[in-house]
Amino acid sequence: MTIAIENLKQGVTSQPEKLLHLLEETGASLTIDLGHLKSSFLGESEEELEKAVSSLLPYVREVHIYEREENGHVPPKNIFNLSHLLETIFTNSNCYFWVIELPLKEAAETKLMMEKEFPHFFTI
Repeated sequence: MTIAIENLKQGVTSQPEKLLHLLEETGASLTIDLGHLKSSFLGESEEELEKAVSSLLPYVREVHIYEREENGHVPPKNIFNLSHLLETIFTNSNCYFWVIELPLKEAAETKLMMEKEFPHFFTI
């Protein structure tokens, strides 16, 4: 069994240094929620966002995919807003569970965008 901690928009797990310490102390894996990241204070700076993701990569085992959180999960208008983070996680982590956390229509559209932009994600 794998136990994971998920980053949130606010609180201890929204702060990369504290989250990293929590992961190190507990031995848990990380569910990285891109919508939470982009909706937190980290979303104000692409540099800080990238730095946070890079520091957490060794622990990432699952990704939640959507654009941001505003009274619910907002789907990406295009995948380019998430592409750099998705590519970084795919290339540099042991993450095998990718969850598109959206209603059916938006999830299907997001999956199609990902298949078009990242065909290498979908090969075995």
